[in-house]
Amino acid sequence: MATSGTDELFGPYRLVELIGRGGMGEVHRAFDTARERFVALKLLPPELAADELYEERFRREAQLAAKLNNPHIVPIHNFGEIDGRLYIDMRLVEGIDLGRAMDNGPLAPDRAADIISQVADALDAAHKTGLVHRDVKPGNVLLSGNDPIFAYLTDFGIAVTQRDTAITGTGMVIGTWDYLAPERFSSGGPVDHRSDIYSLGCVLYETLVGEKPFPADSLEATITGHLMTPPPRPSAKRPNIPPMFDEVIAHALAKDPAQRYASAGELGAAARKAAEYSVRWGDAPTVSVSLPALRPVPPTSFQPPRTTPGSFDPQTTTYGQLPLGGYSADNTYIRPGISPDRAGAEKTEFEELGLHSPRLGQIRLRADYQLHPGWLPHHAPIPFLGNQKHVDMLRQRLLHSPGGAILLTGFNGVGKTTIVRRALAELRTEIDAGGSDTLSVIDLWETVARPMEPLELMVRLLRNLRDTLARKQLLMRLPAGTAEALTTAYHRTSMTLKSTHSNAIEGSLNLPGEMFGLPGPTLGGKRTKTAGQERSFLPYSLGDAEQDFLRIVSDLSAGTEPQSDPRILRRLFARPTRPWRCRIIVVFDELDKLTADPEASGCFEKLLRQLKNVLASNDAHFIFLAGAETFEAARAARSRVNSDWANVFGQNPAYVGCLQPGASQELLQEVVVDGATGKSAQLLAAYLEYQSRGLPRHLLDGLAQLVQWNPVPHIVIDRSVADLIAFYAALQDRLGPIWADARPLGPLTKQIDIDRMRIAVYQVMDWVLGRAGASFTTADYLADPANSRAGADVISGDEADRLFRELAACGMLESSNPASPQHTMLGAAQPTEVVYQLARAIAEAAHSVTGAPEELGRVGGGRYILREELGRGALGRSYRARDRYTNHDVAIKLLDLPELRHNEVARKRFEREVELYRGLDHPLLAAMSDAIDDEGQLGLVTEFIRGRALSAILCQGQITAPAAVRTGHALADLLAYLDGKDVFRLDLKPSNIVVQNDGRPVVVELGLARRAQDQQSRLTAVDGFVGTPIYLAPEQLRSEESDIRADIYTLGLLIHEMLTGKPVRRGDSIAAIIGVAMKPVDVHGLPCSPEFQHVLAKMLDLDPDARYPKPAIVASLLRGLPEFAPRRQSS
Repeated sequence: MATSGTDELFGPYRLVELIGRGGMGEVHRAFDTARERFVALKLLPPELAADELYEERFRREAQLAAKLNNPHIVPIHNFGEIDGRLYIDMRLVEGIDLGRAMDNGPLAPDRAADIISQVADALDAAHKTGLVHRDVKPGNVLLSGNDPIFAYLTDFGIAVTQRDTAITGTGMVIGTWDYLAPERFSSGGPVDHRSDIYSLGCVLYETLVGEKPFPADSLEATITGHLMTPPPRPSAKRPNIPPMFDEVIAHALAKDPAQRYASAGELGAAARKAAEYSVRWGDAPTVSVSLPALRPVPPTSFQPPRTTPGSFDPQTTTYGQLPLGGYSADNTYIRPGISPDRAGAEKTEFEELGLHSPRLGQIRLRADYQLHPGWLPHHAPIPFLGNQKHVDMLRQRLLHSPGGAILLTGFNGVGKTTIVRRALAELRTEIDAGGSDTLSVIDLWETVARPMEPLELMVRLLRNLRDTLARKQLLMRLPAGTAEALTTAYHRTSMTLKSTHSNAIEGSLNLPGEMFGLPGPTLGGKRTKTAGQERSFLPYSLGDAEQDFLRIVSDLSAGTEPQSDPRILRRLFARPTRPWRCRIIVVFDELDKLTADPEASGCFEKLLRQLKNVLASNDAHFIFLAGAETFEAARAARSRVNSDWANVFGQNPAYVGCLQPGASQELLQEVVVDGATGKSAQLLAAYLEYQSRGLPRHLLDGLAQLVQWNPVPHIVIDRSVADLIAFYAALQDRLGPIWADARPLGPLTKQIDIDRMRIAVYQVMDWVLGRAGASFTTADYLADPANSRAGADVISGDEADRLFRELAACGMLESSNPASPQHTMLGAAQPTEVVYQLARAIAEAAHSVTGAPEELGRVGGGRYILREELGRGALGRSYRARDRYTNHDVAIKLLDLPELRHNEVARKRFEREVELYRGLDHPLLAAMSDAIDDEGQLGLVTEFIRGRALSAILCQGQITAPAAVRTGHALADLLAYLDGKDVFRLDLKPSNIVVQNDGRPVVVELGLARRAQDQQSRLTAVDGFVGTPIYLAPEQLRSEESDIRADIYTLGLLIHEMLTGKPVRRGDSIAAIIGVAMKPVDVHGLPCSPEFQHVLAKMLDLDPDARYPKPAIVASLLRGLPEFAPRRQSS
């Protein structure tokens, strides 16, 4: 029971009264004088402050709870230390704990299941972060509100992460004995989320029966019950409890953790399902939880608390009884939740996406598995995944043809460099296997990533040739004439180089000149140096360089007889030897960077044209590694007569395609011990398929990121990795049809087109996922600098637009056309480009798995941090933002669309919305808190309403008549309030209404509203209209004067849609919608009472004069309908 305080000051806090005391601290009702609000302030008692163990647990509670973001976990405002005393500043939620709620007996099954499912939601949020609560019990469940009740899980003082070392002494058991899982009684027992599930099952049993599952007179008996006694059956204790609860308890309290529910959410869902059967059973003696009336607190001044039974104040943390059945203690968002009246349970985002997680654990790899950040040597313990045919082709060409140019093309990352290196390695192996030591393969690698003149390229080739021969110690095998020609050319190239790097190499070699037939050294080798300097001053042209190169490679290719010994006897008895030959292979790498540069587009063709004689030589091979666009250019050039492409490369350039589907499975089969089979292997293969984008380099990198050595290599799959694998595997299943035969816009036939689409799909999806669910247009994608270069060789503007349409057709994206009747019309200010957004289920799953960006920007002079985009409307984008002053989430609407930023009509509408908001204050209308003008960018700041858009709820089907009438009544009450303020034309539609977990609808958009007295200053052009055509009243579609009765008509359309799950008007054009709108709406056959049909028919009369004149009348009539009867209360 709360005790009176003395208004003691603690830093900026005024301690009003002590409202709770536990083993880890005292909780005070306090007033934060800095932020002018009441808070719950938890203080570590002075007698515990000296104990390091308690201090560390207190700090841990603050740090862990502050990281959690869930509506059923009390938010932490701040924590720290004042005057040497630790504190935690939390939201003040008034109510009672679950233990006190059961003082008079057990709860009704449906009430118990509702509370347990809310606690389960909180536990799931903690478990996803790896946090285990360890003390789930009724005393740590706080209840607020009346109907429905809102539950909070509190006290994370002894929580741990599964990777942390618990703050517990050896042999100690932390927690509450009556709720501890069997494995917790062992000091070596596991501490994971399943222990919390067991504790939650104990709490569920107690709420149903009124006693603990294993009641005992001694600690030993309690422990024995948990360890040895089978789970009790609630129906055996109270026969009126549905038998389905017996199965739920048995599953939750299984002694083996592996046999329990996989998540707390599954336990909550099972409890709800069991509760559905309670209506068939007579209620056992149960208690209907009734919480104390809560005290609204003025937001800007300190006043004594006051109690106002039955009233509602939007500034308080809890609310009294309301027509909708009571509002929850705060505007808390439960993503899967919908109105309690709605039939059926909604799937989570993971279930909607069809995610299946692989098994946790380790997958052992071959002991010789290695990371290969570069090219794969031919002896690597990793399969080559389909490109061996290109290796064989290249090796045979190099072995059996005298020379010429080879063009090897493909997208960046397909393994072109690896193909060449493996072909060279296999070529050398084949030569060595033949026992020949008279043939050497010399490969010269040149990077051609920037524009260069043909002479510069020839100079680099000559110097590279000489440096490579010297490095391989082959200069000694050259005949004098060839050596002299090479050295002379080497010195003559010095004048053409602007870098001194090669000169440093030349000097560092310190090679003896007489080996080349040059003058010998005198003092310190000065004669050799002087001779080199003299040659370096000779002019060197492109023709000279070509001639020198061709002569040298011709000598090397033809072979040279070894020099004979000058002594006669040695020549007579010497063994006959074969001439030594050298095969020169020049590889031009990174050509794709050159050809992708628009400013250097003609450089490559210039090189081909001017060096044609060299490249067509039969004494050396020239391999060009180029991008896919070069393959396209080569194919196009084949149709031209006598083209440089055909003269150099012939008619068939080689194209290296992306990996074939199934390459990731092949990789796993090769590297996993005993192969990779089963569902987990399939999911892992699909994950790697997505990560690879069809490119071997990415495939190997994706696998390497999962591998750990301990001490042999393993693929390690923990919970976070399992979620990632499940998410991307599900995406892979959906993306496959984009380039397969089942492609929505028709199959692709050419391999390069399939590969281009494949790479572009992943590139685009990564960009979309990085936007954290924000909407976008094709123009937004093309304007992003990150895409202007990254995908220049993959996708153009037209192709990007087509790809977005295909992704929408496959269900990956949701698209909306601003010109369609389902969108708000603004006349001349109307945007026209199609808007895309990541599909809701995918966006929610992505947020759960990959998280969201820290911020999207800052507005309001840096006060507001934009966290995520909530929607895109006719007058700009809406964001969830963080107010740095109050540390609360807010909603911000910004006039930031490029096409509207300088539109005067749009600006005036936005300014009118801001002005209207200033004078409005109603619990069913998102409250305004600030207005922004950042250098002409207007913004409106309102409270952030957590819940689900009514449009999202209706996408899943109709709602029940009681839910529809209660929602309609609430909206009619809001219209009555606005009518009293002389405001109408609200642009009511499902997407502008957020339904909170308690069923309360809140209007979050007021963009088109105006005052009736402003008829003379209307912004709508003659013969034009603004609003959403499928929800406009007939007189609005006719551009006639309208009043609040138009909003009554719109409300009737909304109620009709709630009852049927479909809009009254459907069509793809404005003309079709207008045609339907001018006909009477048939309400016969709706799933509601005749009285309800009568009220709805009058609201939907085509003649405004025949409708109800005031929304207050509508609200009163809806409240009197049979469907509005109070929900069934358990006695």
